[in-house]
Amino acid sequence: MMGETYNLEEMDLSVPFTDTQKFVTPEGETVTITNTFTPAPANRGSSSYTATQGTWTSTMSYGIFSMWYKYDLSKNANGGWEISNARDLGYSGAFTKVTSSSLKIGQASSTSSLPAEVSANCYVSVFDNAWIHIFNGTYTLSVTVNHTGTLTMKY
Repeated sequence: MMGETYNLEEMDLSVPFTDTQKFVTPEGETVTITNTFTPAPANRGSSSYTATQGTWTSTMSYGIFSMWYKYDLSKNANGGWEISNARDLGYSGAFTKVTSSSLKIGQASSTSSLPAEVSANCYVSVFDNAWIHIFNGTYTLSVTVNHTGTLTMKY
């Protein structure tokens, strides 16, 4: 699997950002991945602090197929990270048919030995422009956040 990694401890999570990267697979196909972060609004009456929680949107485009989803990320009481509220799995593609899809949180909170993880799968049939079947396969987009704040997106 290929992917992108971010160190959350070195990022200013009080401001939103979008990052897009392009990769070329060993087969010569171009894959585009995008991560968008929006900080959570501060609660009324709370003291000022650097935001460590917010909504992330992860997107993957691979040839004629794209998929995306949102999730919330926050710092937990044990000093690690927590993924919650995985939602809004979407996908689109030319000459494709998605026969099943899923979005799940595999591990909600990071520990010193295991990262927090959210992943989505789409089982896709691909057709040529005459709707002749040419491929069946599963597209996967997963995000992990380890205990020290490194976020990694894999596809």
